Parts: sequence; C-alpha cells; structure tokens
Amino acid sequence: MLALLAAGADSTEITDGFAVCPLCATLPRARVLRSAVAAVAGIEGDAVGTVVSDGVETPVPVRAGLPPHKDVRGDVHAMALYAGSGVPLINEVRPAAAIVRELAGGAEALLRAW
Repeated sequence: MLALLAAGADSTEITDGFAVCPLCATLPRARVLRSAVAAVAGIEGDAVGTVVSDGVETPVPVRAGLPPHKDVRGDVHAMALYAGSGVPLINEVRPAAAIVRELAGGAEALLRAW
C-alpha cells in the first residue's frame, strides 16, 4: 500500500514482467509500479511468496500475475502491483465499501437535484 501512496506520475509502466499465467491464452501485459518490476528482477529462486487458500499454502511463482492481498505472504514489493496512470491521485487508504457509499451518495444527490 505504501508503494501506491508514494507513486508519482512516472511510477508505472506497461509490461509483461508479471506474465506467468498457465491459464492465459495470450501474453498478458499490464500497467504496474516500476518499483515492482525492479524488485522482481532481483528475486532469486522459483517463488516470490506463498498464498493460503482453504488452509493450504501454495507458492506464488516469480513473475506471477497474482497481486498481493491479505492471504499472500512474502516479497509483496516484488509482486504484481497493478496501478493505473492515475495512481498519483491516491493519497489515502480507504475501505472499498466506504468509497462505494460515497460515490453512491454523490450520485443520489445529483439525481435528486435534477
């Protein structure tokens, strides 16, 4: 999260650096933080961390497209930190539910004003 909050206008790039996806039919390309691309280049070994699902711990391969989340452990700074070009506008961490409530409330207020 801190990497996203610290990101500036030139902090992202479109890359296939996190393209390990055995189920993908095409080579996936995505916009991620440059710091993640640099960090994954320094990882030695086959795994960047682990993910726990239904009590089972599974390795996360280096350059996997899986972004870090609450069930992921390891070198999260070297995982797919997806971020669009609007990332410099992020200035705080808020729960998604609060953001959706705020957006819905604003939309409702605009509709009532019509």
